[in-house]
Amino acid sequence: MDKGLSRFSKESFLIKNVSIILIFLATPYIGIFLYLDLIFPSLLVTICVTTYVLCLFFREKHTLSGLLIISVTSLALFYCSSAFGKDIGAHTFCFGFISIAVTIFISKHKALLLFAVSIPFSCLILLEYQKFEMFEKIIVPPFFHELITYCAYTTAACLVGLSIYALYLSEKLYKNQLILKNNTLKDLNKKLKKVAKRDADYKLARSFQKQYLPELYNYNGIKPFVLHEPSSRMVSGDFYDTRSSGDSSIGYFLIDVAGKGIEASYVAIQLHMLLRTKINSETSPKKIMQIINNEVTQLKTLKKMCVGAYLSFNTINKTLSYCRASLDILWILRNGSIIDLDTNNPPLGFSDMNDFLEDTIKYQTGDIIIASTDGILDARNTDQQRYSESRLKSVVTQYKKTSTNTLKDIIHKDLIQYIGTEPLGDDMTLLIFEL
Repeated sequence: MDKGLSRFSKESFLIKNVSIILIFLATPYIGIFLYLDLIFPSLLVTICVTTYVLCLFFREKHTLSGLLIISVTSLALFYCSSAFGKDIGAHTFCFGFISIAVTIFISKHKALLLFAVSIPFSCLILLEYQKFEMFEKIIVPPFFHELITYCAYTTAACLVGLSIYALYLSEKLYKNQLILKNNTLKDLNKKLKKVAKRDADYKLARSFQKQYLPELYNYNGIKPFVLHEPSSRMVSGDFYDTRSSGDSSIGYFLIDVAGKGIEASYVAIQLHMLLRTKINSETSPKKIMQIINNEVTQLKTLKKMCVGAYLSFNTINKTLSYCRASLDILWILRNGSIIDLDTNNPPLGFSDMNDFLEDTIKYQTGDIIIASTDGILDARNTDQQRYSESRLKSVVTQYKKTSTNTLKDIIHKDLIQYIGTEPLGDDMTLLIFEL
């Protein structure tokens, strides 16, 4: 916007700058009247000048200042026109102050504009009706009469010119403001389009995630439970699946792709499709991790790391073979104690290694296997404190299988109470197997 225009709003120009100009225009009248020993006319003009000065200090009272300028000057005009005669330029003077009224109140109430215009116009009608003979005539030498008349026409012309210029500045400023607002609206529209596109992508990614997440079912004494809640802010990369072979073997995997957003979600979908086509339950856990690691390192994406675990249950031998690649939680709850199941493997995609470690344990009836991504541990309450591993351990170790609620329900209830109204910042996936 033009730097000069930014200094000229309608109020600041008319009340401050025009008032200063009017003071300058009124000064010759005071000098002429004092020179002719015309005390009362000079006092009237002095009152007008004083009014202008007061308007400078109270210019934030825009309406009051405008009305004072118009009314006080109109009264002075009323007296001087009657005292010095009709040919002093009262008509032009009147039009000058009508133009000021229009300029000051053009954007205000119409009723106020009509009232402001009516003040000088009413004075002029009354003077015409009384034939400019309401007050005793003041006789001045012809030279001074012409000088006063000349000053009157000059002042009126200046008033009209200033009013036109003020309207021009106001119009130009208004157009610049419209351009500025229009540019702001364009920027907002672009941002809204980006947000709409992002939300559409999130919605599509979430729909894909839901399609690829299976329903878990009981299998030869293994009762699986899943707690999966997507982030309330954006999509992420948690997913799980299962593989079964005959009546004796079933496998489960849980993967968490690093990062959040659309890219992490699509990486999760790619890996999920891969696992469904290349992996079965007879494949060993470490071999499965090697396959996933190779695929992750070849992905053309910034999201090149995942954490996860694969669990393979043999229900005849009652064994659990597992391979854990930096997954946050993989526990077995036995007789109220937690055993951490870790194979000390790096995250998937961390390197091109093909020698993942696995382990095998005998499970017992009553054991509970717990696997979880970091979403539950990183969930925060309104004070931004994490749910934490220690709190989860406390809830898990107090669980009794005779409870009317499953361990999944108890953990979920405790988590909801903890975070309160705070939204989830990451996907949360928890797999529980009661044996």
